[in-house]
Amino acid sequence: MKDNVQYGFVRRSTKEVIANNTAETSTAFAKEYYLQSPEELLESHHGVCWDSTELERRWFDDHGYHPQVFFLMYAKEGGTDLPTHTFVAFEKDQKWYWFEHAFADQRGIHEYASLNELLDDVKLKHHQYAVKNRGAADEDFSRLRSAPFEQPKYGVSAQEFVEAVLKQNKSLVE
Repeated sequence: MKDNVQYGFVRRSTKEVIANNTAETSTAFAKEYYLQSPEELLESHHGVCWDSTELERRWFDDHGYHPQVFFLMYAKEGGTDLPTHTFVAFEKDQKWYWFEHAFADQRGIHEYASLNELLDDVKLKHHQYAVKNRGAADEDFSRLRSAPFEQPKYGVSAQEFVEAVLKQNKSLVE
């Protein structure tokens, strides 16, 4: 994946690629992002974790694994600009593995003794990133939630994606 998918997204209106860290990324993402299918991602070579995770879900399913796909978000009254994240976890030989591509500092396959250990570590690393790069405070960690979710509908907007995940998992906002 590291050779074929870079971080960014494709504008819904023009199909133009918006690379990470441009001035218009945040504004354009809210207005123009759409969840690409795995085929679209392989064609565009640019996606956010939401897109990459769906390609990973497909690959793991196609190769006989039974991945669990998780969504991380900060549950804050009134909403938040803090980052979300999606990722794949799978079990093999009585161990759990976190497969990561989009979270570049954590890229790779990480091994754990249990799913709870895996989830705790991903949450910690996500929060450390959010503190360092996105303005999260130490006390925000208690509001960081994770939950598995089923494959979303391709083509949905960022808002529709989050709403679909929240509909499946009320625990993310409680």
